[in-house]
Amino acid sequence: MIKKITSILCASILLVACSSADETKKEGNTSISGKLENSSGETVYLVDYNSKTPTNIDSAVLSETGEFKLAANVSEPGVYNLQIDKKNFCTLILSTKDKAIIGGSAKDLGNTYTVKGSKESELFYEVNTFSKTNANAKQLIGYRLDSIQQAFVGAANANPDPKNLEQLNKNIEPIVTAYKEKRQTLMDEGLNFAKKFIDDNEGRFASIIALNLLNPDTDFDYYKKVDASLKKSFPNSQNLVPFHNFIENKMLELAQFAPGTQAPEFIASSPEGKPIKLSDFKGKILLLDFWASWCGPCRSENPNVVTAYNKYKSKGLEIFAVSLDQDKQKWLDAIAKDGLTWKHASDLMGWQSQPAALYQVQSIPANFLIDKDGKIIAKNLRGAQLEEKLKQVFGN
Repeated sequence: MIKKITSILCASILLVACSSADETKKEGNTSISGKLENSSGETVYLVDYNSKTPTNIDSAVLSETGEFKLAANVSEPGVYNLQIDKKNFCTLILSTKDKAIIGGSAKDLGNTYTVKGSKESELFYEVNTFSKTNANAKQLIGYRLDSIQQAFVGAANANPDPKNLEQLNKNIEPIVTAYKEKRQTLMDEGLNFAKKFIDDNEGRFASIIALNLLNPDTDFDYYKKVDASLKKSFPNSQNLVPFHNFIENKMLELAQFAPGTQAPEFIASSPEGKPIKLSDFKGKILLLDFWASWCGPCRSENPNVVTAYNKYKSKGLEIFAVSLDQDKQKWLDAIAKDGLTWKHASDLMGWQSQPAALYQVQSIPANFLIDKDGKIIAKNLRGAQLEEKLKQVFGN
């Protein structure tokens, strides 16, 4: 998802200027030290991300051998960055009395760091390492599917003869199917990893990070499980207040958009400036899809939506796509490139989109499957989930 759960805990990175700390006066109940390779006298900063404004609480100049020592007074587990600049950092979850020891390269902390002596940071490292590997593999499959799609469009445009198109489809179908199966396997691995991690680390602050691999709309029981266990482990934690508030708000949202509830009416403008109402689709099974041209996961999901539309449009499936774009030309280019041949609308207000606000969209892609009477059937169906639900609605 585009807006990750970690954004609830920490804001975007800001460097706060401060002078280098005196190595002889490192005081605090938590220490961070280590040795970074490929250093050349850089300054490392320890930044506290547990409030609205990230605060630089200590800093040190790397020695000639890349060594450093930092300290902090930590009253409860929280999120901190060890960083050299805005793009060169690693994230730690520090607790009272941790003695974290960091290794890695000063040139690329995020991809090379190691951590010992801080249990929560070690658990975060485990989740983060898996997540990056899993996401990179899915992204690579997305790139390959895009490449196949582009090659197909090029070949079809060069020779639009029906027999040629039929042969092209026969040639690429097993390849596309194989890649989609690989992507689904990776998604399943992510779900299984996250659920096992949460089950094995009940009451751990780092379990929040594992929720990034789960969908709050389909796996909300695990969100509630993490929330309950953290309240038990840290009943007075101020750092966890934003997360607890998220859970409460999500529970209200799920109740509002639960299956069987009426989908709220709205009007939005088509690319040609014509008004389109949600109620225009009454009598059809409708997939209301929130996306944007700049959203990588949305663009990766589009081939699945195209496949579903082509399969079920003759049975009455309609799609109404509402974009969170601000640049009209990029929006139109993405529609054409991805072959999205259904109804589109946007107020070109980005995250200030009024339909998105009405439907409480916090991240994209997001969608709502709506029945012929305008009532919600399900929400946020992606990949195999969308295909399975459409099978139930339309029959095999």
